[in-house]
Parts: sequence; C-alpha cells; structure tokens
Amino acid sequence: MSRKMTGDEQFASAVPGNLQEDLLQRIEECAWEFTTDPEIEIIDVEKRNVLNIEYTGAVTIGSTEHRFHIRSGNNAGTEIISWNADTEISREAGPVMTLVPTRATVGDAIHRGQAAQLLRDWAEALDPATQTGKRLAGLPAAAAYDAFFAPGTGASRTHHATARSAGYEIEETSVAVRVRRDLLFSAHPIAPLDGDQDPLELLRAWDAALDGTTVAGHRTLLLRAQILDEVARRGGSGPSGEEAERIRVTGFDFRSRSQALRTRARLTRELISLEPIDGFDPATLPENPVAVLFNRFDPALAPDVRVNPELEGGKLLDDAAERMARDWTLTPPDWASERAAEIGFRFLNQAEPDPEPDLPSP
Repeated sequence: MSRKMTGDEQFASAVPGNLQEDLLQRIEECAWEFTTDPEIEIIDVEKRNVLNIEYTGAVTIGSTEHRFHIRSGNNAGTEIISWNADTEISREAGPVMTLVPTRATVGDAIHRGQAAQLLRDWAEALDPATQTGKRLAGLPAAAAYDAFFAPGTGASRTHHATARSAGYEIEETSVAVRVRRDLLFSAHPIAPLDGDQDPLELLRAWDAALDGTTVAGHRTLLLRAQILDEVARRGGSGPSGEEAERIRVTGFDFRSRSQALRTRARLTRELISLEPIDGFDPATLPENPVAVLFNRFDPALAPDVRVNPELEGGKLLDDAAERMARDWTLTPPDWASERAAEIGFRFLNQAEPDPEPDLPSP
C-alpha cells in the first residue's frame, strides 16, 4: 500500500523547483491581502487569529491551474496542507467558553452542604446585571478576544487570573455541564412524598431509590439522573415545576438538602423509642449540670440536681434521630444506647430485629 503524499511533497512534484519560493510568496501576499495577482485566486480564508490564517485557492502556472490549501502564520510558518488535492477548510465550531467554579470551590461546597448556594453564586457571576456579574460575566469573551487579536502577548491570561481569584475558571461549556450536574445532585436530593405509609417502609424505599437495589428504586434513580442532566444542560439551578412533577409519579419529590434531612429525621424519630429498665435505681441518675449550678447558688432553687429522665429521654431520641438522618443510616449511634441506660431506659429501634429470647437452662 503506497504512502499518501504530504502537501509539501505534492507541491514539490507539481511545481518546478526554480518557481517554488517565488510562487509561495506571491500566494501568501494575496492571502494576507497585501496585493492582488491576476494568476492567483484566493477562494476561502479562515482567520484563526490575527497572526494565523488558513486559506484555499487556485493559481495558474502556464496553462495549468493548481488548487491549494495552506496554513500561514506564526504558529508553524507556511504549511502546505494539500496541493491539487483536498482544498476544503474544515470549520468545526470552536468551543464556547464560560465561567465554571474551580474544582476546589465545588468540592468544598459539596462537602459543606452548600451546593445550592454555590449554584446561586454562579448564576450571579454569569449575569451581567448583578454586581458580581458586572465584574466577572464578560471575562470569557474578553479572554477569547485577546487570544484572537493579541496571541502570545499574555493579555488573555490576565482574564483567566481574574476569574481564578474569584473562584472560577474559564472553561468549555461541556465542563460547565459536568460541574453543574455534580452540584445539582448535591443540592437537590429526593425525599418521599407525605403519606400514610409506614415510616420504616418509606425509609427503606428511600434507600432503595438512592442505590437502585429494587426495580422501583432503579427507575427512580434513572429518572432523577435524567432530569438533573437536563437541568445541567440548560444551565439551570434547579428542576422546574414540570420537571419536579415528573419525579412525583415515583412517590418522591425534589427537596432542598435541609428539607430532606428534616424529613429523614422525622421518619427516623418514629422508629425509635425508650423502654424503662426494670429495677433501675433513680438514685443513680446522672446530675444535671444546670441544676447543680442553681443548687450551689440557692438549694431551694434546685433541690434535686439529678436529670429528669423523661425530659432527657425525649431529647436523647431527638438527637439520635438527627444523627441517624445525617449519617443516612437506620442504625443508632453507640452513645444513644449508653446514654439511655444511664437514665434508666433501654433503646428500642423498629428497624432492628428483636433480640432472640434466652433459651431456658437445661
């Protein structure tokens, strides 16, 4: 199989050596519009920037017409792409650039549960009508302008530096879509719709919808991903009413992160309870630090410095439910059972199987 000739080789084989240097110079001067030549026709020109062009045309040598496709400029000098072969300029649309939060900014926002706030800040940075946008929104266009009209001068880099100092990079829109998708998944979790369903069943269905371990959960997981992908592609900060309605048919709804945690804590709180320990001695109750202070000031203000087991038990259950919700688990923290025992209770959890009864002694 013969090797395809390069543009330089095509040119060298078609044009006598003594004419080559002068011919290229004449073509170049016409392409850059320094002069005109009756034997040379420039058909198409694409400016890559002010110092680099790509062009096609035809030149008549004697009675023979030759077609050419050439790149010219400070990037690579004069490069003959083809001679008497393909002469069409490939015009792929260049990437559209935009502001995108830096990777560190995105990671920190997701870790702190502040993805929704970053999406709002990002929207302001892209909107020239806002105070932040007046300073940042025009940076991608300014960087592109300087890259075209002042290549190699470093002028474009100053716009990148300004964006970076504000927590953004100037990136392609495809990068922006990926970053926005990550933020949307953190900012807009799903939670079960309110209903009469058993709390434990709701929580288990919720977990299944997040890891796709059931058919219904897998369907919900895919639908959520599809909707948030659509939001990311259109540059939105959250699902529209119509998009939210689509997820509701699965029994779930988009919520804010805080709303989802409150719903999780409320459902978890219904699963846990306390049972008094038979024979517990109230004299062993721990002291209430606040009551101790009042007692030292005036014993009449707090004659009993021990904790109130009922009040302490209610607070314990609320704290345990909140911790379990934040950890996204149905297993209570170790300290909950320990604290319950200190105040005379046994910690009960409907999500855990009842302990097997002790077998009678033989």
